[in-house]
Amino acid sequence: MGLTAEVLILTLSLIMLAFSSDRFVRDMIKISKKTRLKELTLGFIVLSVVTNSPEIAVTISSIYQGYPGISVGVLLGSNIVNVTLVLAVAAIIRPLKISNVALKNISSLLLLSSIIILSLIFSTGLSSFFGIILLSLFVFFVYHSTSSKYVPHKQYILNNFSRPLIKTLVWVVLELIAIFFSATYIVSSSVNIAGIVGISSVVFSATIISVATSVPELTVAIDSSKKGHESMTISSIIGSSITKLTLILGILLVFTTFIFVNGTILVLIVFGVISNLFVWYFMFRRKVGLIDRNEGITLFILFLVFLGAVLATS
Repeated sequence: MGLTAEVLILTLSLIMLAFSSDRFVRDMIKISKKTRLKELTLGFIVLSVVTNSPEIAVTISSIYQGYPGISVGVLLGSNIVNVTLVLAVAAIIRPLKISNVALKNISSLLLLSSIIILSLIFSTGLSSFFGIILLSLFVFFVYHSTSSKYVPHKQYILNNFSRPLIKTLVWVVLELIAIFFSATYIVSSSVNIAGIVGISSVVFSATIISVATSVPELTVAIDSSKKGHESMTISSIIGSSITKLTLILGILLVFTTFIFVNGTILVLIVFGVISNLFVWYFMFRRKVGLIDRNEGITLFILFLVFLGAVLATS
């Protein structure tokens, strides 16, 4: 199959993934509210998984098809895209003012995120053990978030729950099938396109796929910034990053053996830490937590440098 056909398949698959995952999240939140699941710790776990369903689907599909590098590229790449591009666009639209409560929690999550990313360098040969550690960190993250009533995940404005519960459950099953169906084609077409173009699948997934899968976060961030929910914007992005680096990366490492010491992965690790440091510095350089428009432009420039550095490794 030629390059044009593969690009078309990838584009349609990404559109299907974005649409079905968004509907899946909304319907699951409606179900959790209807069944009072949101009041339980189990409810937080369910929503943590649901809001990251695109990355989970890509991870499972890449493991099944034997291309774990694609999942690693998406997980590490999307974190960098979220912290640089998504926050940059949100801050340029409206400076991000961060409450004291959110500031304290975000700083802790940025530190944890950086430690996890740096630890990947030393995980070679211990992937399963390190994966178990990451899953344990996710359990601790859930406990801390629910006990402190701090829920750093995407917030959706929903209408009243009017659809019958059974009908919504049917739609959830169909949406879940669509998510995994599209993820399967995203993985296969990514491998094919990377082979045709002559770049590694990790490079392709860390750039093109990471940006594409971050479109939902970008949409939510823009909407939140326009409505003045700045703390929610940065909290949801950092909280989502922790879920990816603990739950999803943990699953990947438990079921596969992946060597993290190569050029592209090292670039992703370095930029993952650097982007966190930039955000941390911008938040604490004043007495009040704030990321202004100029700092948003700086983050956008960092995003462009990141893209260039990753592509250079190919």
